[in-house]
Amino acid sequence: MNEHAFHSRSEFKESRAKSGYGTLRQRLGEDSQLSFGHCSLSLKPVEDPVCSPSGHLYSKEVIYEYLLSKIASLDKENKAYEEQQANLNSQRSAQSQKRKHEEIEKFIHTQESVSDANTETGGKNSSNSVLDRLSKKIDTRTRKEKELE
Repeated sequence: MNEHAFHSRSEFKESRAKSGYGTLRQRLGEDSQLSFGHCSLSLKPVEDPVCSPSGHLYSKEVIYEYLLSKIASLDKENKAYEEQQANLNSQRSAQSQKRKHEEIEKFIHTQESVSDANTETGGKNSSNSVLDRLSKKIDTRTRKEKELE
């Protein structure tokens, strides 16, 4: 080895050989390769063989079992997804109804304060009848919404 920042090709080969990096070779054993005529899914000898375009062999019965199990699991996942979406939609509708109700309550509160100011100054109290009608409409809507739930 030299003291320079660069190595010659022979020095590089020597250091690599000493470290063992890149020098080990390994052959694949029998267990790591699928025997010819065996199903790629079940790893058993093929019965009623089917060949894929890529050249893999499968048993027809094993393919059907696999597809049926996948369809069943996808159905379960789809139901769970639909339930989740239904819950989200119901939460969103409840939140929007709550916001609407709060806006109406705020409106009624501001109208009551305006009508109180009118009665104190001697104005007409016609806004109370409007408030009464609005509160009745709100009550009927909330009853209908509760009945639908």
